[in-house]
Amino acid sequence: MLGGVLRICSLEISSLSQSGETSMSSISSYCFLASLYLSLVWDIHINIASLLNNIPEPEVTTDQRYQAKEICFGLIYGMGVTAMSNRTGLSIEECTRIKNDFFSTFPEATVWIKQVQDFGLKYKFVLTPFGRTIPIVYNPNDKEQISSAMRHAVNYPIQSTGGDLTNITGVYLSKLLKEAGLDAKICLNVHDSLISEVKDEDIAKFKPIALQAIQMVSDRLKFRAYLQASFSVGKNLGEQQ
Repeated sequence: MLGGVLRICSLEISSLSQSGETSMSSISSYCFLASLYLSLVWDIHINIASLLNNIPEPEVTTDQRYQAKEICFGLIYGMGVTAMSNRTGLSIEECTRIKNDFFSTFPEATVWIKQVQDFGLKYKFVLTPFGRTIPIVYNPNDKEQISSAMRHAVNYPIQSTGGDLTNITGVYLSKLLKEAGLDAKICLNVHDSLISEVKDEDIAKFKPIALQAIQMVSDRLKFRAYLQASFSVGKNLGEQQ
């Protein structure tokens, strides 16, 4: 048996101004959450990686893109230019330019982040795109706890989206596998991945079924974006490629 991993790795949209964040714009009044959990058709992670490493975008490696992705999320969660400079080795001026370019590219980001932080601090909870509430516990007289609460207010809706989308995809995938009579089972999910056991001879059949499940989620939730999946296969999690 081989373990085939279905990973919802990115949400691709043509422009943030038109589509917003896939989950927030389609499920709630939030307009930015999609860009926080995605890779755009214009891949901002690759773009920033090229700036960080002073190389053309086609030469950006997976590791370099991952570093840039961390920076993008860091900016969203409130990382300052000094912290970015310490992590990347870039000058304060360069980090300031990257931060300004990021938020000028996604002006909705500033609006959404401010809204969700104000809501979280005022009501001491935040709403996820799928309607769950997550408490924000902090001491309003403690500056450090206030800063932490503001980061959590932004983080919780974003991170919950990945898990929720994966769980919903798993429901559809399980149904489709039964209908297809495929000898494959979903073993577990790891945040934004579905881990499945699939026979060697059925791997080629498994992939289009998994993609169909993702499309069903997008259609059901009326996304104005499309979900993209990547697959890795191996005898166990450590060997998957």
